[in-house]
Amino acid sequence: MCAWYEMEDGSQKASNWSDWVEKTYTKPEQKLGNASGEWDKDRPGVFRWSMVDNAAGYWAELHKVELDGQYPGGIFTRIEYSSQFTEVDFSGEIGANGAGQYYVVIRALSDDIDACANGDGARSGIHDTRTVSDTVGSALEEALSQVQQGGDVAAALEGLTSRLDISEIAVAMQTNLNVLKQVKQLEQLYGEQKGVTVASPIVEGEAANLIDASRVSVAGAALNGADDSTVALHVDMPRPEDRVDVPANRYAGSVQLDISLVNGDTSLHELKMPVTITMPVPVWMNRERLAIVHYGADGQGEDVKFKDNGDGTVTFTVTHFSTFLFAEEKDTGSGGGNGGNSGNGGSGQGTGNAQNGSNAQDTANAANVPVSPQTGQEPSTAALLAALCGMAAGILLAGSRLWKRAQG
Repeated sequence: MCAWYEMEDGSQKASNWSDWVEKTYTKPEQKLGNASGEWDKDRPGVFRWSMVDNAAGYWAELHKVELDGQYPGGIFTRIEYSSQFTEVDFSGEIGANGAGQYYVVIRALSDDIDACANGDGARSGIHDTRTVSDTVGSALEEALSQVQQGGDVAAALEGLTSRLDISEIAVAMQTNLNVLKQVKQLEQLYGEQKGVTVASPIVEGEAANLIDASRVSVAGAALNGADDSTVALHVDMPRPEDRVDVPANRYAGSVQLDISLVNGDTSLHELKMPVTITMPVPVWMNRERLAIVHYGADGQGEDVKFKDNGDGTVTFTVTHFSTFLFAEEKDTGSGGGNGGNSGNGGSGQGTGNAQNGSNAQDTANAANVPVSPQTGQEPSTAALLAALCGMAAGILLAGSRLWKRAQG
């Protein structure tokens, strides 16, 4: 095996590979108890579990039933050596992999597997996102029928959002093309009845050197507009006080963009309905290692899962706006996993099925691209994890999903 260590500049380097030594692992009689978990009913895609006595951490492995034949080890794995690690938000991974039946294998991890074995993997119940999509689709169909029969579109929209959580609508819009089509139909009717116009997306300042505005599109914008007004998606560089610190040991390069929905003279941050955005990847970035992180008003970053459209653009759905970080994950050389989906914003512990296509770097433009600051960042923690209950040893680079906003 080899170990990763951190350099003074924050970068990481692998040691030379050690000699292979054959060792027979004898599982001790003592082992940890089994973790018991469930899907959170109020937060779609969030899986949580109860703590296990003496557990040093947990292994949470996401499966999609329809892909188990192709990926028997799951489509995404999150490992963290922390006794306080008791939930994972899998909504992004679910959004990236589409509607279907999902379950989690959760395992308690020992800090000394020679003295006490890991707990057995416990399989959760099924989280069927097809049911969520069907529920959202049915509600949208009812709203559309109500408007088409002469009803008030604002009342129909209010009825829709009072019945469904905005995060459920967002997941359905991201994973179900029919739901997205229904939202576009409702948006058109809303615009016609309420006089809301959606202007072409505007890409301003230095952002115009990175993003081709003609390839930016948005769905759901009009549903957030005031009567007799114009709404438009704006993409610009963030103000200095809104820029964020970026972990230099995680990303090879990054760009920060202020993406907002502007209604007249007002920037909308919290939305009534989710908005689905399709836009080009910044010109110099490799889509295979692209990550998108959205920073909220509290200064914390949340990974955004997206669909790679294979034409140089990505599609993602949001429920609020502020600063977005587009970054290229470093090629750590750690290998492992089932492919490259962890590059879609997953933690350093994540593995996933390959979805992203390749995109050659535009090195001629790279030198002229304004990148994020690399100072004052909170470095992620590198950890070497031991073999788990007879499974092959692997090196997984641990990373934090949350970073604090730079102090202006």
